[in-house]
Amino acid sequence: MIIPANTNYPDILGIVSRQRLSLDAAHVAFGVRPTQITAGRPFEALLLVQNNADCEIDVQVRLIVPAKDRKGALGRFATKSDKLIAIGLRAAEVGYVGLPVMVDFQTAPGDGYTL
Repeated sequence: MIIPANTNYPDILGIVSRQRLSLDAAHVAFGVRPTQITAGRPFEALLLVQNNADCEIDVQVRLIVPAKDRKGALGRFATKSDKLIAIGLRAAEVGYVGLPVMVDFQTAPGDGYTL
C-alpha cells in the first residue's frame, strides 16, 4: 500500500489528553479514569504510548503515587503497580497501560496531586 506524503492522520493522543510528552521516538499521553477521583474509591492511571519510529522501541514505565496527602498524612495512596513495567512497541504501534490506584477514604481533598 502506498500512502501519499501529504496524508494527515488524526491526533489520537491529543483527543485523549491535553498534555503530551514527546520522548525521542515515543509520544506519551496520561490520564485518569474516572476523571473525578473520590476518596475511598479506586481509580485507574492510564498511559498511552505511540511509537513514531519505523523500528521497534522499548518503553519503561513506573507509577509513583503521592507519599503524603494535603494534610501530611502518609500512605493515603496505594498501588500494586509500583514496579518497573517494560512495554515493547513495533513501528507505528500504540500501547495502552492501565494501572490501578486506591485512595484511602480519609485522604484530604485537593487539586494538584501528581502521579
